Amino acid sequence: VGLRNLGNTCFMNSTLQCMNATPVLADFFVDGDYTSEINPDAYKSHGRIAREFGKLLKEMWDRRPHTVTPSRFKSAIGDYSDRFSGYQQQDSQELLAALLEGLHEDLNRVRKKPYDPNPVIGNGEDDEEKAQLSWSKHRKREDSVIIDNIYGQIRSQVICPACNRASVKFDPCGILQLPFPNVDTKVQVVTLVRANPELPRRAYAVAVPKNGSVIDLHQELAKMAAGVNAKKLVSCEIYQSKVYKIFSPRHQLESIMANDKIYAFECPDLKEGKDRDNVIIAVNHKVSGGSSYYDQDFGTPFLLTLPLERRSSGASSASYDDDDEYISAEKAQRIIREKAMMHVENTNTAATSSSSEAAAPSRFKVMFKQGYDDFKEYKNGEKIQFGRSFEAALFWEKKDYYQPAGIKKDKSLQSSGGGSGGEVVTLEGCLRGFTKEELLSAGNEYKCDHCGHEGRGKKKLDLWRLPNILIIQLKRFQYTRHYRSKIETYVEYPLEGLDMSPWTRCEAQKKDS
Repeated sequence: VGLRNLGNTCFMNSTLQCMNATPVLADFFVDGDYTSEINPDAYKSHGRIAREFGKLLKEMWDRRPHTVTPSRFKSAIGDYSDRFSGYQQQDSQELLAALLEGLHEDLNRVRKKPYDPNPVIGNGEDDEEKAQLSWSKHRKREDSVIIDNIYGQIRSQVICPACNRASVKFDPCGILQLPFPNVDTKVQVVTLVRANPELPRRAYAVAVPKNGSVIDLHQELAKMAAGVNAKKLVSCEIYQSKVYKIFSPRHQLESIMANDKIYAFECPDLKEGKDRDNVIIAVNHKVSGGSSYYDQDFGTPFLLTLPLERRSSGASSASYDDDDEYISAEKAQRIIREKAMMHVENTNTAATSSSSEAAAPSRFKVMFKQGYDDFKEYKNGEKIQFGRSFEAALFWEKKDYYQPAGIKKDKSLQSSGGGSGGEVVTLEGCLRGFTKEELLSAGNEYKCDHCGHEGRGKKKLDLWRLPNILIIQLKRFQYTRHYRSKIETYVEYPLEGLDMSPWTRCEAQKKDS
């Protein structure tokens, strides 16, 4: 039977047709079995969702050829969830989730839910016992035809990185949400600048988790570049020849766009935390003839660390603000001059008759600015105070004197092409991505109940209890802080004979999967 559109409600009609084509649910509502289980005190809808859905399915199964207008059901689901109150296009899966939730609440056989504040947590050695106990506790609160046929269990395990102890939970699951293979990662192009000037700058294509942090970027980069310590790397974004932002280790990678120009500088003297005795500064390139903040930048800036001095040697570093930190101008200029030579190509003779002359320190001046003051060249004996508005720059006599070091391309850039919109993946690949072990992202650390350590544990999901009706949702939308995008990849899946045993952890369930 056909369903009439009520505005842009094709998303609702497709969901209703799927529910109508599921024999167990269709028979339950068409035969009227649901009427004896309706809970008039159900949350929000008070049984209205179940009544209108039952009437709709019975009308759809009428022997007379006709078209059904689901206006009363549309009104009921709109009152239950404001998202579906209008006639705009919505997501079919979100409607299905709301419908199943509403039907369960209306048909829940448990009228008074017992309170149980104690979650069931195992250690991986008694899975069957813990799983059954978790399921029994769940059924004491949630018991309906929806739970009977659509809900299963997911086994969730986290391993502590310190004591290697497993923490296992068994959670109820009504809709199995599967990720697309490789969409949880992205490729970020990063140019690595080594502390040793004899080692060339090299651009890498680094595969990192989308929900990861700069820590993950540094760790993956250290695996690709021999001799690099991830803890000694500082990354920044360069925009219009100026350091736009220096990233903290916990900065989220999702906010970094694919076309952002990212540099990672090796800083051997870098220290973090309470023992920090240096500060990271950016040095930009400008042309002499002005000292204003608005002088045009050019070339590629660089990062370095300067040693800190304190106003009082008796207090710990943790008790100081940025304004308490300073360095002598003479020392700062000397360090910056030495570091600057590492970021200039000494073999280029286009500007002058000799390479050493082109790279000579006399070709530029080291200048600093604080707050809204103009850049100036500090004299020996003066002290430079560090604060949030501190900046440093090299003012070159001529632009031609600056010859940037070349950048070599790593082989990873040639093999980092992303999948095209026409790429085909399989449902098996999505299940493999769902069950693979992953490292928890920075900012989402796990605190071990056994040893108390808080760190990035290893998490793994498995199917444990399979329902009679398995609903699979493919997570086609990717979300960041700035935008949402849809994955257009095709997915191949069998129309019959789907074998779920490879993804089911429970041995007893494998026989029926």
